[in-house]
Amino acid sequence: MSKKRATHEPSNKALSYDTLTYYGGLLLLPVLAFSLFNWVFDYLIVMERDLPCCFFVSGREFLGEFTDHPGGMLTWAGRFVCQFSHYTWLGALTIAGCVSLFALLLHLVLVKRGGRFCLVGMFLPCILLLVLHTLTLRVMMDTLGLAAMFAALLGYLYLRGGTPRRLDASLLTPVMYVALGGYVWMFVLWVTALEWGDHKPRAGLAFKVIYPLLAACMPLAAYLWAFPVSLKSAFAHNPVFVSDLLGEYGPIVAILYGYLLIMPFWPRAMHRVRKLLPERLRMTTNGSVARTVTISVLALTATFLFRSFYNPASRELTGYILLYQDADWDGILARVKKKSSDLLLVQFLVNRALYEKGTLLDDMFMYRQGWGSGGLVLQPFAVKSPPSPIGADVALAMYNSDLFFKMGHVNMAYRQAYDQISRIGPTYRSFKRLAECHMVNGRYEAARKYLALLEKTVFHRGFARRYKALLADTNAADAFFADARARRPTVSFNAITVAWTAFMELAASGHRNRMAIEYLVAWRLLDRGSIPLIAGSVRCFKEAGYSRLPRHVQEAIFLQEVMTGKPVDRYGFSYDRDITRRFEECERRISTLQGAPGADSALRQEFGDTYLHFFITDRMPAYNNWNTYWSIGNELLSRGMTDGAILHYRLALQYNPGHAGIRRDIDSALALAGRQKKAAESPGRELPTAPAPPAETKSPPAQSTRGAQSDK
Repeated sequence: MSKKRATHEPSNKALSYDTLTYYGGLLLLPVLAFSLFNWVFDYLIVMERDLPCCFFVSGREFLGEFTDHPGGMLTWAGRFVCQFSHYTWLGALTIAGCVSLFALLLHLVLVKRGGRFCLVGMFLPCILLLVLHTLTLRVMMDTLGLAAMFAALLGYLYLRGGTPRRLDASLLTPVMYVALGGYVWMFVLWVTALEWGDHKPRAGLAFKVIYPLLAACMPLAAYLWAFPVSLKSAFAHNPVFVSDLLGEYGPIVAILYGYLLIMPFWPRAMHRVRKLLPERLRMTTNGSVARTVTISVLALTATFLFRSFYNPASRELTGYILLYQDADWDGILARVKKKSSDLLLVQFLVNRALYEKGTLLDDMFMYRQGWGSGGLVLQPFAVKSPPSPIGADVALAMYNSDLFFKMGHVNMAYRQAYDQISRIGPTYRSFKRLAECHMVNGRYEAARKYLALLEKTVFHRGFARRYKALLADTNAADAFFADARARRPTVSFNAITVAWTAFMELAASGHRNRMAIEYLVAWRLLDRGSIPLIAGSVRCFKEAGYSRLPRHVQEAIFLQEVMTGKPVDRYGFSYDRDITRRFEECERRISTLQGAPGADSALRQEFGDTYLHFFITDRMPAYNNWNTYWSIGNELLSRGMTDGAILHYRLALQYNPGHAGIRRDIDSALALAGRQKKAAESPGRELPTAPAPPAETKSPPAQSTRGAQSDK
């Protein structure tokens, strides 16, 4: 008899080994999760720490924003947890803690249901959950929802007797519906299945029938009387799994949810399956070989999934973002020199670093400029690269806002930050920028509102308290922001059709704003169709006090002279000797290498750092159309800036030579320029001003083109 029992039950040694393997893996899980997100998938935390899902403010007002729909408390709890992603290590620790809590509750449910050290049943859902965590931080909200469901189920299972369990389920279900939204249906399905499966058919029959019906009526009652939501949202306020990941990652989500739905029944189902197996096969499944194979399969599955979801482009971008946040401009340039990058944001950050080092217009073509002027001001069209968990609006708005705020265009910086809030929700960076812009503009009361909110945060209260102390003394605040106010544009264009009109406003305001001038000229260098405008910018360098023209500007105006055969007014600036020499060498090499194999590579190696090479090899379509140039020409003409207006009209005619309205406007501009010249030569005569273009000749706002700045 004892011999027969020994053949059917595992030995104490095997049980001890099984227990050690199981609990060892359970203890290893948080270590694995922390290591993954602190060193491998750390890019996710860096790139999403400034998203609305990480924005949390203590207080009733913020909590009240989540009480108008079912599942609001779960969203609030997810925001609370995600805020700790402010530091990478703390964010990784938070993810590890959430997943470990889910694993612990799952383990307790399995044990309560009679499971004993089932490696697959325990660790497969944890692996799938970690894989989904590599896609977005918002999955922490879903992890908390799943953990809450297992906690509720565990409480239900620990109650003895049918009546206490049924009373617990009846009272707990509406509470969980209000707090957790759509996740309550997992609990409803579990309870209903357990009631039917664990009891005799007639035991508690009334509860078995009425409970799921009443649960199904909760969303209808909520829709009619409780929440201002649609009936669809009342039934299941979309968790992240369903709303964001179900399309592309549907199979993983389906496997995880399907697996979790049957988890409470897994131990007994496996016990019945084992009974049906032949005795020899049953013994094989208990052996150390079977456990070793199971562990190996789980490890290989996890490795394969994590490698599949690893995003090298996002990891590469994260290195640049961290350097940018530390204002390590030398580090950015050293990194891109070590390994060039085709990513849009990298080009943007490299150009910003070049400006900060004072070499934007001297060295910008030493680096890849494959995105053209889109790499100076980030544009919506370009966010297709790199593939990233962050959305287009997030990738664009705050980097542009930083650029314009540094440049002195406070209103444009405010607009970018406000657009981000209106499109995706509040973030710490956007609230900080709105407060800064209000303070620079002297709107101290408006700034205090944002500072009061930031003071209620965990990691940004120091920023708020520092500026609140400054605003306590109005005179001190005015003195502190005096320099920033002096750099604001005094000229405002009505035709803000593209991003570089903001640079034009600053350049035309007469502040000798070198950053605005260099970015405006860099834009024109990268937009090949605007090369005639570069010659018209030479005066700006003279007025701003430059001792020499930057190298790429010299190359561009020399190229303009060669192409047109007409000299360009350089306002006393001279060409560097190397500029003309390399231009002539490049022309000779082009003639020599024409048609030869490897000619493009040879030219790039010898002259890839010159504007001439970019002008010849660039294949990007024009960023602006005739309507853009015509609109800006009208704006300049209305302000009496005839030289600039004529240049823009001529560019518009190059794109649309038969347009009668443009020809009429350029004739008016030329006539006005002639009258202004005569008035300037006759002392005592008042300079004529430009009349507004007739209504029928005014161009409409430029249509959206590649590189155009949205007004929304």
